[in-house]
Amino acid sequence: MILFQTNQEHTSKSYVTNQLFDAFLSCTYKSYLLLSDVDSQTTEYAALESRLDEEFRIEAKHRLNTNQKTVPALDCQTPSLLDLRTGEEFFFGIFVTKDNLQSQIDGVKKVFGDSPLGLFHYEPILFSRNAHINKRHKLCLAYRAFVLGKAQGKMPDNGTIIFGTNFTESKIRLEPYFKEVSLLIDSLLSQVNNQTKPSLYLNRHCDVCQFKKRCREEALASDHLSLLRGISENEIARNNRKGIFTVTQLSYTFRARRRPKKAKSATLPHSYPLQALALREKNLYIHGNPEIASAKTHVYFDIEGVPERDFNYLIGLLIDENGSQQYHYFWADSKEQQQQIYAQFIQALQHCDNYVLFHFGSYENAALKQMQSQMPDEYQSRLDEIQKRTFNLLSSIHSHIYFPTWSNSLKEIAAFLGFEWSDREAGGLQSIVWRENWDSTHCLELKQRLIQYNYDDCLALKRVADFIASALSTETSLQGNDEAGTKIVHTTQMQSPTGRTHQFKKIEFVFPELNFVNKCAYFDYQREKVFVRTNRDLKQINRRAKTLKHHKIKPNKLIKISANTCKFCKSKKITQKHEIKRQVIDLRFFEGGVKKWVTEFLSWQYQCAKCNKTFVPDGIPDGRTKYGHGLMSWCVYNNIIGGQNVLRVLRVLSDVFNLDISRPSIYRFKAYVADYLAPLAEKILASILQKPILHIDETEVQLVGGKGYVWVFASMDSVYFMYRESREAQFLKDLLSDFRGVLISDFFSGYDSLSCPQQKCLIHLIRDMNEDLLNNPFNEEFKDLSQQFANLLRDIVQTVDRYGLKQRHLNKYKHSVSKFVEYAKTTVFSSDISKKYQKRIEKYGDRLFTFLEYDGVPWNNNNAENAIKGLPENKIYKP
Repeated sequence: MILFQTNQEHTSKSYVTNQLFDAFLSCTYKSYLLLSDVDSQTTEYAALESRLDEEFRIEAKHRLNTNQKTVPALDCQTPSLLDLRTGEEFFFGIFVTKDNLQSQIDGVKKVFGDSPLGLFHYEPILFSRNAHINKRHKLCLAYRAFVLGKAQGKMPDNGTIIFGTNFTESKIRLEPYFKEVSLLIDSLLSQVNNQTKPSLYLNRHCDVCQFKKRCREEALASDHLSLLRGISENEIARNNRKGIFTVTQLSYTFRARRRPKKAKSATLPHSYPLQALALREKNLYIHGNPEIASAKTHVYFDIEGVPERDFNYLIGLLIDENGSQQYHYFWADSKEQQQQIYAQFIQALQHCDNYVLFHFGSYENAALKQMQSQMPDEYQSRLDEIQKRTFNLLSSIHSHIYFPTWSNSLKEIAAFLGFEWSDREAGGLQSIVWRENWDSTHCLELKQRLIQYNYDDCLALKRVADFIASALSTETSLQGNDEAGTKIVHTTQMQSPTGRTHQFKKIEFVFPELNFVNKCAYFDYQREKVFVRTNRDLKQINRRAKTLKHHKIKPNKLIKISANTCKFCKSKKITQKHEIKRQVIDLRFFEGGVKKWVTEFLSWQYQCAKCNKTFVPDGIPDGRTKYGHGLMSWCVYNNIIGGQNVLRVLRVLSDVFNLDISRPSIYRFKAYVADYLAPLAEKILASILQKPILHIDETEVQLVGGKGYVWVFASMDSVYFMYRESREAQFLKDLLSDFRGVLISDFFSGYDSLSCPQQKCLIHLIRDMNEDLLNNPFNEEFKDLSQQFANLLRDIVQTVDRYGLKQRHLNKYKHSVSKFVEYAKTTVFSSDISKKYQKRIEKYGDRLFTFLEYDGVPWNNNNAENAIKGLPENKIYKP
């Protein structure tokens, strides 16, 4: 019999409970502290949350009971034992225990489906007063469902979350979350049974946590990296692997580097080493080129809201115009008045001309966008105009300006600049507490505190904006929060000098006279205009160079072409008119080498007496180019295959063959060769697609003014290159629709949708594994996973080396492969790197060893990669 308790949560340390699971989701260190029974201090905000959650649960249960057409749901208010076999439609507040798991579930509802209970089982209900649900809510629901499923002998397929002020019901499919919940439970049980202490990490949850003060003191004592607000656990782990464990150590790793000219994004990422340096040196650092908006009128605005209810109740405006400041606020007693205060906000800005609207963070802009769709049509266009005038001061600070503070919060930065709030308790979370209490009491003092807090936020925003504007206009020391002042340092001043102090580039001179003198110092100018006057050898060299450009090339062969009849009417009554000469400069290849070969064609223009038409005999070059196929092919080959740039190709032509060819001609040669080889290229592609195996790969190439991608299709004896503007692989579905062989590729996700059999390149996988093994030398479970894969692949490759790629010799490894893939899929790993490879093997398991089922299918993509090596490196292509 399956028994349940209500409203009594065991405190035994051998159990995983709702409280531990929810804490573990927020912070693994918090769950450890809960198990350790250390002293804690419940915040006023946490107490408010508990009260509001309980009120929401009561109202949600009441609504569910009201909506039931059958008997009311059973609400267990006193400790008792309940047997689910009674088959009640609903249970509320039940407490489930199974093995090492406990869970107090807000509610369960009966659904049809066979189980040990009978022809029915139960699904969990979770109550949440938040306006939106996220993955955390779904994981909490899945944990309760997991415990319930173990207790009733059947895992529920779905669960329900009732959320928001409208008590919206959302049905959640649970199966996608059970695996993650199982892994979390295993980690928690290890923590419960072994009391293993996890690494300290300060995160956003610290603001509402009862252990906030304790953890921060511990972090300060150890100078922990997580003191830098926003730094991720992965980034901390990367620094730890390098031997960097403290903020002070991190501060010594900052290097001021020049930004690449072809940087993909104009926005600089936030640099935590530079933030650490600012804290160590107590300086303000300016990185890159920050900008701050400016206008005749500066408006600073701040919105106070309750995110859990999607309710913004207070908008404050501080208008600074011509040195005069005015503060306006718009207050909403209830959510029904929200539109009204936004309308008042819009009307207040109508009186401002040429203004910029400063705010701090994304909350205000998001609130304006969300409210725009709810406003009447007459206000929507005005909100569009307002949003165009907004300026998020935090976005400029985040990328470019580094204060000596632990975070970029308005409160920390303004406090550093000497600003003080009227109420020291004021803050974002405290304002929510005040507002919720005001909703219950309508206390005038609470309302005044909220308005004053909003006004102080606007003043603090103005202080920070003024300071930044002043800092960007000067490099001198500016007064900070102490009498010594704050030194402002531009990171460009910190850049170490390069090996070459002088760079070859065009210099813009202030005076035209200096520009003239500089031009006269050019190498070519001095050689051809100055030194030639006193040096006879240079005079002869220059004379030969000029002769080369204009000399007449002597032909190696003369071909005369004449006509006997008219090419139109075949009449013999034709007369010669003008003489026509054409020269074709070519390269002739023979067994001993290559030589310049000039062919001169001589003919005449003819006129027919019968049809009165003029014509030129067939066989005369058309005159659009004077260069032959051999010369054009040689130039393109050296440029593309030989890797020589156009200038070097031209120099070889001049030095070796005494030919002076213009640079644009080389680009025309490329077009000619491309057109000439186009039919052959199509035949090559058609031939490749008919082969039993196809190697495919893609690589990025740099273009003038952007980038593109070259796709490579290769068989054992042919290669086809295709240029595409993007890496999107959608075109492959049409191109390979008739391909019936095995596709060999890397792990690019664009190939996943193709329906043909696929073999993934195992060289890519083992290289990635090896790199991660070097970066994680002490991860034993990842070593074990990699070792098993290495042993399996070694045995297979040894067989391939002995017998070749023959299915009859490789078939014996199918069982070993299945065993390894099953091990990788089902093993519960604790480290992130092991989980990453587990997901990779689970996703591509059936495509890692396809070559075992075919003859002649390789286990790597070397053919395509070798073809890519033929492309010139560091070369700017033109499409």
